[in-house]
Parts: sequence; structure tokens; C-alpha cells
Amino acid sequence: MKILIVDDDAEIRELLKIFLESNGHTVVLIDKGVPVIKTVLNETFALVLLDVNLPDINGIEVLKKIVKVDAELPVVMITGFKDAEKVIAAFREGAVDCLLKPLNFEYLKTSILNRARKV
Repeated sequence: MKILIVDDDAEIRELLKIFLESNGHTVVLIDKGVPVIKTVLNETFALVLLDVNLPDINGIEVLKKIVKVDAELPVVMITGFKDAEKVIAAFREGAVDCLLKPLNFEYLKTSILNRARKV
């Protein structure tokens, strides 16, 4: 499946890319929030992994825009902060799950990837 990863941390993007590609997935990487909507409009994804804190726009604002463009696209928020308010806000806006940093790859494989849509 094709997965979009949006995170400003190059190490996190690379770790996710290596893990997902080694499990047979295609990955597109973006390091800022603004280009996400254009990418979602022009390509079909099974899943988006979206950082809450991006340098140019808040990840929750990006999530809201994704939901308006494609309400069926599952979005999983990534956060390095165990900030309950941000996680709750993400769920209220349509996120299907939250992946905490440091990354739990077993949870990613067993739970999050099961939430991807079939495209």
C-alpha cells in the first residue's frame, strides 16, 4: 500500500520509510504541512502518518484539511509529546489513531497498518 509520511524530523521519516518499505509498502515523504493537501489531491494513499508539530502549520490544521478533501483517508497522528489535549483534538478532527515518539514499530505493524484503507 502507499503511505504518506509527514514529519519535520528527518530521522523519524527515514526510520518509518525503512520499516514500511521493508514490509512491502510504498512511501512518500513530506517534511512540512503546506504541501500535503496538493499531494493528497494528486495521489491516492492508503494511510497518512502526520506529525502534530510541523514547522509551517499545525498538524491538526493539516488533518482538518485532509478530512475536507478526503474524509475516507485514514490519518494517524505522530507526536513526541504526551499532550492529552492535542491527541484528543486530533481524534475529534478525524484521526484514527496516534503513534507516540519514540516509535513503537510493533504497534505500527499490528494495529496502525490495519487501519489503512484498501486502494
